[in-house]
Amino acid sequence: MDKLADDLHQKLFNEEDARACKDIDGSACREVPGNFFRIIVSQGLTKIGDAVSNPKIVLPALLTAVGAPLALIGLLVPIREAGSLVPQLGIAGYVRQFAVRKWAWVAGSVIQGVCILAMAITALLLTGQAAGWAIIGLLVVFSLARGLCSVASWVKTIP
Repeated sequence: MDKLADDLHQKLFNEEDARACKDIDGSACREVPGNFFRIIVSQGLTKIGDAVSNPKIVLPALLTAVGAPLALIGLLVPIREAGSLVPQLGIAGYVRQFAVRKWAWVAGSVIQGVCILAMAITALLLTGQAAGWAIIGLLVVFSLARGLCSVASWVKTIP
């Protein structure tokens, strides 16, 4: 797999190692092609999670389908948007203390995926107010994890 990643990376960027890796040491430079494709796949999955948790189209339809109280729909946009932005102020200083933020980002990504899966399971198993509040709760956790990923990704990962 590493050979394939190296070949694809070379074909895409056609850069010499010296130019592409001038800011990092040699051992880290060997990891760049694999990390490049891991980040692309991960960002693609993150975009799918964002689309599935869309508070303007998908989640209102989901809440309506499970028979949740309509008042809960008004909570979706504030929770989804402010729920990921506001907490960043509190956790940014903490996360920036770590030299390697990879695991914070991985944890946030895994939590987001679990929340989306749990929303789907909730929609299958619960109805009414219980389903609505469970989905709202999962959206809160999803948004917090989304904010964690945003803070953790503020680092140069690819030269």
